[in-house]
Amino acid sequence: MVIGITGSRGFIGRHLVAELNEIGQEIIEFEGDLRQSQDVLSFLARKPDLIFHLAGRVPVYSDGLETMKDYSINLEGTKILVELAKVYRPKIVFSSSIAVYGPHEKLPITEDFEREPVSAYGKSKFDAECLLHEEAERSGLRLAIARFSNVYGPSSNRGTILDNLVDAAICSKRVVVHGSLELRRDFIHVGDAAHALILMGAFEGIFNIGSGRALSIRELISIVEKVSGKRIDVKVFPVEHGQVDIELSVEKAKRILGFEPKVSLDDGIRELLAERRLRGLSGPRIINIYNDQPDYPCTYEEAALGKSHAVASKRILITDGAGFIGSHSRK
Repeated sequence: MVIGITGSRGFIGRHLVAELNEIGQEIIEFEGDLRQSQDVLSFLARKPDLIFHLAGRVPVYSDGLETMKDYSINLEGTKILVELAKVYRPKIVFSSSIAVYGPHEKLPITEDFEREPVSAYGKSKFDAECLLHEEAERSGLRLAIARFSNVYGPSSNRGTILDNLVDAAICSKRVVVHGSLELRRDFIHVGDAAHALILMGAFEGIFNIGSGRALSIRELISIVEKVSGKRIDVKVFPVEHGQVDIELSVEKAKRILGFEPKVSLDDGIRELLAERRLRGLSGPRIINIYNDQPDYPCTYEEAALGKSHAVASKRILITDGAGFIGSHSRK
């Protein structure tokens, strides 16, 4: 089987590529602009049997022009990919988001909940899902959709609450929280997210992908403090409206895919702390995230293999000064 990946250099994409390379899978990467039809045709002409469609933009700023650009990339790119893929008929696994659900009082959220997105990002994912479903009904497109919770991990650095807390633990910065510390969120490690996508390659349907455990921001702060050994200075600005708890049911993914998150939040935060501390160092290094062994330099070839050094811990992180290269799990 030949696997194509759009957004292969993005946050989840890099981890998916690393996991597929580890099992020796043939991969075709697309890292261009999906709105450029000729580039998409060249990608599809290599005849991938399965496409992981991860390309898109997560908005960081609320500027109107940037929001319109995000929407165009996330929706128009999907539209062009689906239209041109009709000739080759690959299966598509689409990376969506819990942002499509919008606010719900009844929890946990299952896959059959009404979709009422309120953010531009959520609406772009909602519209892309609708487009894909329509094509599946019209032409028999084989389709699976992953609705991810809050994905975190090495090289995330996207300004999320968890990123900010980890940076604060390292740099002794103040973290500003807009809203209640009792607000609940679900966090899933990017390695688990990538593994879920691989499992979805053999199935069709919609799947919530998360840890299945909702934590309050207060609990999250406590865990980061415990793992880092640092006290975090938090300033809270109350917000009256627009914030709701998010608790995701992942029972369908467990039952059908056999999906079980492997990386605990404590270990994931420990990994984040190790990576952030090493940013700025030159050359790749292999890190034992449990801190009972020193990190040590290696070549890029060794880093790519991830197996050239005997490491006692079950999970190691391979990084260079700019961020994530890959990871390797030890049995």
